[in-house]
Amino acid sequence: MKKTIAILSIALLCSCATSLKQPKSLKEGDLIGVIHLSSRNNPETDTATVRAKIKSMGFRVLYGEHLLDQTDPSFGARDETRAADFMKMVENREVKAILMFRGGYGAVRTLDYIDWRKVRRNPKWIVGYSDVTMLHLAVQKAGLQTIHGDMPITFGDDTVSMSSLATALKGELKSINIEPNLLNQNGIATGRLTGGNLSLVYAAGGTPEDIKEEGNVIFIEDLSEKLYHIDRMMQNLERSGKLKRAKAILVGQFTDISQLERFDVKSAEELIKNYTKKYNIPVIFGFPAGHDRPNLAIYLGRKVRVTVTNEIANIEFL
Repeated sequence: MKKTIAILSIALLCSCATSLKQPKSLKEGDLIGVIHLSSRNNPETDTATVRAKIKSMGFRVLYGEHLLDQTDPSFGARDETRAADFMKMVENREVKAILMFRGGYGAVRTLDYIDWRKVRRNPKWIVGYSDVTMLHLAVQKAGLQTIHGDMPITFGDDTVSMSSLATALKGELKSINIEPNLLNQNGIATGRLTGGNLSLVYAAGGTPEDIKEEGNVIFIEDLSEKLYHIDRMMQNLERSGKLKRAKAILVGQFTDISQLERFDVKSAEELIKNYTKKYNIPVIFGFPAGHDRPNLAIYLGRKVRVTVTNEIANIEFL
């Protein structure tokens, strides 16, 4: 029954999400709920250190009840249980943002157990990257902006990424300047920023979370893929019309990509350039977000202006 309700909720809401609602910015001392919807966490996870790092950003922490469960060999807890943890954070009025602990795989399995009307009625920042891309896309279909940003499993000593996340949560992220890249395509364009991990954008094809709207700025990144997998996914973006409909493209970090010799290129970015060069739109390569350091936070579902010249590459959040 829950699955049917969730699917109907997405179908009803996605058609009207033309102007996505921005959750309230956090202030010093606000409470962040930390849960997982994806792969199982290590039962020995040092949650005290994570709490201290989030405290250093100016926030308090509430951990999900089943964050460290080990009852499921792949996901730690059942799909319904992980979704229930998420919904508890959604309905907890004291919680101002929901941070995913990690990625991996499994977020898509929880979507049918989430009450998307309640998510829309209780707007709060939902944060993560990688496998969390599917959640980002679903939340955007429900009409809300999200934050693509760092997660506790990769906090480490990277103060730049954590500082960027704190800035975004506080509503202070206004623009990002990127070093010029020889692969960049010049131009100026405005559109709504969406996307995330390329494998998940690809996997969303044909589902309620698929990116079908006109005028998007599409962000993509990926990790540990063979180059022919990247080519297959870029073929999908091309043949499905996503590239043609895009106003601009941000090419993030493509980390540990193998078998480059099969396409006679030096990087995944060179391959992607072969797909973007036919379109007269601005394209930024080397955008500092993804599975490398730093992983800068960005607002997904937000209208942005992308400016690329020979001297500068900039994204402005409007």
